[in-house]
Amino acid sequence: MSTTSPVKQDPRVAALGSPNAPEVFQSVAHSQEIWKEDPFDVEAIHEEARETFQRLLNRATANPGPDSGRIFLLLGEAGAGKTHLMRAFRNTIHGSQRGYFGYMQMTTQTDHYGRYMLRNLIASLDQSYHEVHTPQSGLARLSNAVVDFAVHQMATDGPRQMQMREALRALREDDLSQDALNETVYSLASQILSHTRLTGIDFNLLVALIYLQTGHPELKNHVLSFLRGEALSGWQQKRLGGIVPKVNSEDPIYLLQQFGQLIQLVHEEALVICLDQLEDVYNLENSEQLFRRAMAAVRDISDQVPSSIIVISCLEDYYTKLKKELAGSLLDRIEEAPKPYRLENSRDEYEIAQIVERRLLHLYETMEVAHDPDDALYPFPSDGLHKLSGFRTRDVINACRKFQDHLRRFTTLPANWPEKEGAPPSVPNGTAELQQAWNDFLATFESSPPTNSDELTKILAQALETCSGDVNTARFISVRRDGTHIDVDGWLEPLRVGLCNKQAKGGGLKHQIEALQKAAGDRIMVLTRTTEFPSNPKTKIAQQIGTLITQGGRRVVIEDSDWRAMMAFEVFKQKHRADAGFAKWRVQDRPLGRLSSLQAILDLDNAALTKEEDIDTSESESSKVGTPDTVPEVSPTTTPFKLSANEILLGETMGTVSRPVTLDPK
Repeated sequence: MSTTSPVKQDPRVAALGSPNAPEVFQSVAHSQEIWKEDPFDVEAIHEEARETFQRLLNRATANPGPDSGRIFLLLGEAGAGKTHLMRAFRNTIHGSQRGYFGYMQMTTQTDHYGRYMLRNLIASLDQSYHEVHTPQSGLARLSNAVVDFAVHQMATDGPRQMQMREALRALREDDLSQDALNETVYSLASQILSHTRLTGIDFNLLVALIYLQTGHPELKNHVLSFLRGEALSGWQQKRLGGIVPKVNSEDPIYLLQQFGQLIQLVHEEALVICLDQLEDVYNLENSEQLFRRAMAAVRDISDQVPSSIIVISCLEDYYTKLKKELAGSLLDRIEEAPKPYRLENSRDEYEIAQIVERRLLHLYETMEVAHDPDDALYPFPSDGLHKLSGFRTRDVINACRKFQDHLRRFTTLPANWPEKEGAPPSVPNGTAELQQAWNDFLATFESSPPTNSDELTKILAQALETCSGDVNTARFISVRRDGTHIDVDGWLEPLRVGLCNKQAKGGGLKHQIEALQKAAGDRIMVLTRTTEFPSNPKTKIAQQIGTLITQGGRRVVIEDSDWRAMMAFEVFKQKHRADAGFAKWRVQDRPLGRLSSLQAILDLDNAALTKEEDIDTSESESSKVGTPDTVPEVSPTTTPFKLSANEILLGETMGTVSRPVTLDPK
C-alpha cells in the first residue's frame, strides 16, 4: 500500500493514528464480548432477523403465555455476523429487562448435550445481567425476583408477609448459626411453595436460590455446584441443609425446564438460549450422531419451556449436509415458524458508512476529539469506501483496520486504499484445534473454586501474571502476592488488588477494605469479591466503597465462571503449551484476557493490546526458558530482583519472563 505525503495533523487523524487509540476495527466477535454493550451495532444490518426475534420475544412474554417454545435458525457464511447478531439479541433482552440469555458454542464432543447446555446456562446467568441497569448477576436478579414475588403474593396475609420480610432481613443482615440459617431458608421455601403460585417449582431449586440471599461466598459456591447438576460432597450438602443434588441423566433438561418456568412465573419473561458455531460439530468424529443429539436436546427444551427461544447459528453449507440426519418431525420444528434466516453477507454503501461512523464516533469520544457530523467518515476517503460496497462486514472492518495500521506506522494517510480484499486468511495452523480443545476442556472442567481466600488469591495472582501472554507479549506483568493482596507492576499503572470476601455484617468487609487502602499507598486500589458488593446507598459500607471508587479505585466482582476459567487454563496450558500455534491462539482468542473480571482489574479497554499478526511463533511457549508457574509471595517492599552487594540495577528485560539488567563496578 503506497503512501501520500505527510498530512497536517488534524486532531481526528492524530486520534485514529495514536497507538493509544481503542481497537475499534476488530472484525471477529468473541464469546466473552457477548456480555458487553456493543457501541458499534448497526441495527439496519440484518434488520429482518432482528424483527423476527422481536416477534418471538413478544410471543414468549405474552400473557397468557404460549404453549411451546420456538427455534430460530440463522444461516450464513463465515464473517456474515452471526455471533454479532447474537450479541445484539442479548443486549435487546437484557437492555429491556425482558428475559434471561444463555450463550454457548457447540464445539464439544460431550455425550450429554442437556448437561452441556445446563452448565453453560449457569455460566451465562453468573455474568453481569446488564452493566447499565444493574451490576448484579443474572442469578442474583432471579434470586431477588423469587423472594420479592413471594412477598408480594403474601399481600393479603399481613402477618405472614411480615414474617417473611423479617426472615429475609435476617438472611441478609444477621450472622446466623448454621442451624438457624438452614431453618430460615427451608421455612421460607416451604412457605413459598404453600402460599404462592410457585407450587410447581422444584423445592430444592427454591432452596438454592434463597441461599444466595445471604451473599455468602462459600454458600454461593455450593449453590452453583448444585445448579450445574454436579455431585455434592457431604460437607456441601450439610452447608445447604441437606439439599439433594441433581445428578441423574434426566435432571439437566428438568432443571432447564424449571428455570424457564420460574422465569416466566416471577418475571413473565423469556429464556433465550443461543447455540453458536454448530458447524464445528461437522469436523468431529460421529458428527451425525452428535448433531442428532444436540438437536434432540434443543427440541426437548423448546417443548418443555413454553417461554423459550432457542437461536441456532450455523454455516449454511454444513447445515445442509447435517440436516439429512434429522427426522422429518424434528426438521419441521427447526425450519418452520419461523423460517430459517439467511444472513446477507455483502454490505451496501449505507451500511458501510454506518459501520465506519459508529466506530469513529466511539474512537473520537474516547480520545476526547471533536466529531464533525457533517464529515462523519473522515479521514476515510469516500471513493475508497465506495469500492468496499458488496464486501462482507468482516472484510470492510479489516480494510479499515489496515488503513489505521498504515496511519500508525507511517503517520500518513494511505494512497490507493483499499487494496483488493479477498476472503479472510485461513485460521493459523493449530489454532482451530486449540480453540475447540479449550472449549471442550472448559465445558467439562469439574473442579470448583476453593472457598479459602488465600487459595483464591493464589489463583487470581497466577491468572493476572499468565494474562500477559494473552494481551501483550512485549510486556510482562509482574505479580507479587502478600496474603489476600496482590501487587501488579509492569502494566499501565501499579495496582494493589485485594480479595475482600468477608461479609458486611459484623464489620469484616469494612476492616478488609481499610487494610487494603492502607497497604495500597500510591497504587490504584482494586477491590475484588466473589459475590455482589453491598449496594444499599444508605449503609456505611456502600458509602465507603462509593468514596473509594470516586477517588479512582476499582470494584470488581469475580464470578464463579471466571474462577473456573482461570483454574482450567492453568491445567490446559500445561497440556498444550508445546502445541504448534499455542502463542498465536492465545492472542487470537485471549482465553484469560477476555474474562470480564481480568479486563476490569487490568483496565484492558484502555490498553494497547498485541495483535495476532505481530506474534512471533517461531518458538513454542514451552521453549521459552523460565516461564513462571508460581507467583512469588514476598512483601510489597521487597526488591523484585536479588542483587549482589556490588551490583547496580539498570533496568529489566521485557518479555515472557522479566530479568534484571545490572552493572557490576568491579
